[in-house]
Amino acid sequence: MHCILFLRLEGFYAKAHNSEQPLVVHRDKRVLDANALARERNIYSGMPLSEAKAILQGGGFVAWEEEPYRALQAQWLDLCTEFADVIEPCEQHSAWIDLSAQPDPELLALNLVRAITEKFGLTAIPGMAGSKWIAKLASDLYAQAGPTPLESSLAMHSTVKDPLFFLATLKASMLTPVEPEHLKRLEFLGYRTIGDIASVPLYALRGQFGDAATHIRRCARGGHVQPVQAMYPPNSFSARIAFEGYVEDMQVLDQSLQELARTIGERLNADDKQAKALTLTLEFENSNETRRRKFTKPIQNYASALSSLRLMLAEIPKQPLLGLRARLENVTCAKRVQQELSGCTTRSDRERGAAAAFNHIKTVFGDAAIAAGNELIEPRRKQVLRAWRDATGWA
Repeated sequence: MHCILFLRLEGFYAKAHNSEQPLVVHRDKRVLDANALARERNIYSGMPLSEAKAILQGGGFVAWEEEPYRALQAQWLDLCTEFADVIEPCEQHSAWIDLSAQPDPELLALNLVRAITEKFGLTAIPGMAGSKWIAKLASDLYAQAGPTPLESSLAMHSTVKDPLFFLATLKASMLTPVEPEHLKRLEFLGYRTIGDIASVPLYALRGQFGDAATHIRRCARGGHVQPVQAMYPPNSFSARIAFEGYVEDMQVLDQSLQELARTIGERLNADDKQAKALTLTLEFENSNETRRRKFTKPIQNYASALSSLRLMLAEIPKQPLLGLRARLENVTCAKRVQQELSGCTTRSDRERGAAAAFNHIKTVFGDAAIAAGNELIEPRRKQVLRAWRDATGWA
């Protein structure tokens, strides 16, 4: 079952300015964010900018730009990587997180929301569902409703297990995956709620919308599942292994490392990639432990991946494990050396290697310690004899 978490951070942009007066960050002539002082005066996200200026006379108004908030975005997304691997940023203050592979996604989402509040002092408004658009819609609704208990905003019985129940009473205009012109026609035809659309027979919709009818009905019934793209951290990929029970035996743990290394090695070989930075997350019952390390030599295959993972677990975990997550960061194209048929490197590579060795010896022992054959000066007698032989043919 797909389980996707959407998070939006309230007060994200205002926090970056740390203003002591009412502050509004705006975009496209609407309020994008406001600090606590501005919200106390009934300023809210989405409010027309002209209305906000009329209410908040003398307050600060900042036009949104991407660069000032890039560092804060990286910080909160880095925190998310400690809980999950598949993260797709939506805007700087929001992202989708795929928790489908987690044994208890609801508990993990609760812990993540609380961690964001503790570390950044921001309110994270979650929405959880089986598809990206419903998770985002749930978060939007909870944001509009105001402060909501986390347990109810993450209620999986409605959004994950029974999306049709969650969508049934919502306005038809909230069916965002459907084309806007089709939504207008649906409202014109008298379908006021998503539940009304879901109850229409397919043949009736097909008579009005043709081939688009199947897509409209699927969305109204909670379908249209899109996978979350692993876009953060950039140039990275991860692998995870979950245990059926608690693991304390080192032999079983090493076998799991071999399986994890095999997955990593196959991926690296298939994409012809390598990486030097490895993050290993140890999943326990009530917490996670993250270990990071940079290696001097790149991880390129199964053998190097297994050696790296074993080094990361040289310190034995103090608690029984429920799972392991490994993530390679700053993945780049592997550096390959073209080989000759004889197995030797190419001539240019040999010349570069010899030159580097010569320079090293000269640096240590002096310029006179070593010389290439073409740099040797023969005695004058030998030079004269060679010239005489070339001129007369005498041997």
